[in-house]
This record gives sequence, C-alpha cells and structure tokens, in this order.
Amino acid sequence: MPGEHPGGAPIQMAAGPRIPLASYRLQFNRHFTFDDAARLVPYLHALGISDLYASSYFAAHPGSLHGYDIVDHSALNPEIGSREAYDRMAAALDARGMGQILDVVPNHMGIARGANAWWNDVLENGPSSPYAEFFDIDWRPVAPHLADKVLLPILGDQYGRALENQELVLALDEGRFRIRYGETLLPVDPRSETIVLEHGLPLLAAALGEHHPEVQEYQSIITALGNLPLTTETAPDRVRERMREKEVARRRLNQLVHAVPAVRACLDETLAAFNGQRGDPRSSTGSCPSNPIASPTGGWRARRSTTDASSTSMSWRPSGWRCRPCFVPPMACSSSWWPPAPSPASGSITRTGSTSRGGTFSGSRASASRSSRGRIGPPWPRIRPRSRPR
Repeated sequence: MPGEHPGGAPIQMAAGPRIPLASYRLQFNRHFTFDDAARLVPYLHALGISDLYASSYFAAHPGSLHGYDIVDHSALNPEIGSREAYDRMAAALDARGMGQILDVVPNHMGIARGANAWWNDVLENGPSSPYAEFFDIDWRPVAPHLADKVLLPILGDQYGRALENQELVLALDEGRFRIRYGETLLPVDPRSETIVLEHGLPLLAAALGEHHPEVQEYQSIITALGNLPLTTETAPDRVRERMREKEVARRRLNQLVHAVPAVRACLDETLAAFNGQRGDPRSSTGSCPSNPIASPTGGWRARRSTTDASSTSMSWRPSGWRCRPCFVPPMACSSSWWPPAPSPASGSITRTGSTSRGGTFSGSRASASRSSRGRIGPPWPRIRPRSRPR
C-alpha cells in the first residue's frame, strides 16, 4: 500500500510488472557510492530517466572497481556504503517514482586473496564442504593423484623453488593454521593440523609437565581434530559433525594459546621449525615425509620423488601457472611439470597433460606427441557456478 518517506514525499507503488522506459547505468565502487547516486537522482529524473541501472554492489574483492569479483552475494559492498546509505538511495528513487535494475551476476565470483568464504570452505573441506556443489569441480579426474583435490595454478615458479624461497609459509591465526602465499591465504585441513600440534607436544610437556591440565587439554584437541570425518565423506550427518567439531576444537586451541604463554611459545617454535630458513631446504623440519601441510607430495619441503601425492589429506594442490614448452596437445599442460628426459631413440619428449575445467585443472587427457606443442591458459582458475539461470 502507498506510504510516505520520512520527508513526506509519497511513494507510488506499481500495480503490475514494471517496464523501464529509459535507464541510466551507474558503476558503483569506492569512488562512486550509494550517497553519490542519491545526489544524482534529481538530475537523472530531470533527464527523463525512469530506472537506474546499477552495476553489482554486492560484497566484492576489496578494492574492486567493477564489482563483478563478488565474494558474498548476501551482503552489500562496504566500500560502496552501508545499509542506511542504500536505503537513502532507494528512498530518493521512490520519491520520484523511479525504479532500479540490478545486475546480480549469479555466475560471477572472485576467489583471490582468500576473500571468498565459500571457496575457502571448499579448499578446506573438499567434497564434504556444504558449498562444494556451488562450483563446477571435477573431483574424479583421470589423474588419480588429483582425486578429491582442487589444483591451484597460482605459483609464479616451480613448486620446489617456491618452497625453498619460503614463499609458502605456515602460520597460526585465531586457532587455525593457514598457508600464506603472497597476499593469498589458503586453509589447512583440520586433520592435517594434528601433525603440527603433535610435533610441539614434547616441547610443551617438557615445559609444563606431562600431567599438567593444559598439556592434557592440548592432547585432547589433537585427538578431536584427528577424529574428524574425512573430507571425502559427504553423508549429511558426517558433514555436520565435521563442520561442528572442527570449529569447537579450533576455539579450544585459540583459548589455550591466549591463556597459556607456554603453548604460544611452543607453537611459535614449531612453526619456525616447519618453515625453515629461506634458501635452505634442509633447515625445515618438514624435509621429512611426515609433514603434509600444504604439500602436494606429503612433505612441506620434500622433493616430489620422496612421497606420493595421495599421502596428504589436503583438498588442494598448488602448482605453477607457467609451463615450459613440451610436446603435448594444445591447451594441455602437466600439473607438476619437470624437465623430462629425451627419448634415447628419437630424442622426443613424451608427457601426459591435464586440462582446465572451470575452477580446476585436473586429469590427464592425452599422451604427448612430437607434432604438437603445449600451451597453458590464464594464470588463475576461472570459477563458475554449477548451474546458471537462463
């Protein structure tokens, strides 16, 4: 029913579907906000504009100028304005009988720098993530070592070199472990966190005593994380159990870190041992195969030949986005390319490549031949929803 704005201007409600007569597109970003649009409404109305055609103003990657790298479709972009500012813009339109057309772009999402909560949940929990079906991910590629994993071609160099240069750093933040690569934060599978915690247990027991209540709490957290359902379990009850229990364990760890200085010191020493020193791969505790954090091979600093990729429960695998020229079909590229040895007979190179599908680069598609050269796509995974409205 018709009502009034706070200023007394009447609101005219359309009786049927609204048909725009003339639209004017506005590009929203931090340089043009809801309040800027509200001030422009009288001018647009004088021009005869019936509807404002708005670019997407949902929460996007921080600093986005176009707004299409959305990270949360359920929230307004705080750089464009608050809900109160949005209401002021809507009131200015209503006061003049003007409408609004919004580009909701349901098939656009941004995943850079760990800003997308849905995508981070998929990387942390794999197929068991409640958001796994939101993305077009091939969890069963041809290459068996990529099963139940998302291949992330984000590294600017070969994986081994990125490790030796300490470009991938393990860190603890509010009770959860993450891998930092430049400005990108990548989640760690909670079950894998037990490896880091177990490494620091002897240090904590030596500092406080094996039977100290805080040491027992520390051990209990390790047990809780180790008993979580696997990332491959998709039964609703098991998914809910994993989502619930991992957060409870992390809250307990965060409280313990802040309450007991010895725990913080123990974990700081453990992280330093795992990360090692820049340029010295032998300085890391993770040079043994028992450290699978963020490693596609099951070793934080391990060489690719040391262990098999399936030995880690991580749901993502980092790789370089560049590929050296190799004899593989066009648009095919090996996910873990190392300079292959020429064939003794003909000098040819044979490799098996993998192709990109939506948000993943997964599976080998064809054997290499001498008649074609390999190429690689863009240096980022293009993510698209599983279904699109027509």
